[in-house]
Amino acid sequence: MNGHAPTQIFYHFEADQAVIRVIIHDNALTATAVVYLFSYTRSVDAIEKWISNQHEDYRQVAPNPVYEYQLSTNQFSISRGSFIGSRTDWRDIPTPLDLYRVSIDIQGVIDGDIFELEPFTDETVASVRSESVTVN
Repeated sequence: MNGHAPTQIFYHFEADQAVIRVIIHDNALTATAVVYLFSYTRSVDAIEKWISNQHEDYRQVAPNPVYEYQLSTNQFSISRGSFIGSRTDWRDIPTPLDLYRVSIDIQGVIDGDIFELEPFTDETVASVRSESVTVN
């Protein structure tokens, strides 16, 4: 992959054949989150290949999800924490990348009889182009 792409975080719930994909966008560290469900006949390794395909140039044979559910802003949130620093040595990116500690808060979600998601919180580091972050 050439250049900078949005930060992606994957949460793989192996027992449920489910993945949550959180994409942290450059502009003001906004984010989207999608729940993907896979057939119960799919192995953990097969789903891991699908996850790898979402951010790697090398594509592996992997299953497609059988169901997708985009979380609303009432169902998840992202909070920008502290500024960690900047990187200017990342591949061929002409502008520096700023690194921020962020908190991801997923609310409990139930979509009928299809799936139930327990609430959880996680912290990670997101990289964004320096010029694209707006301060609120």
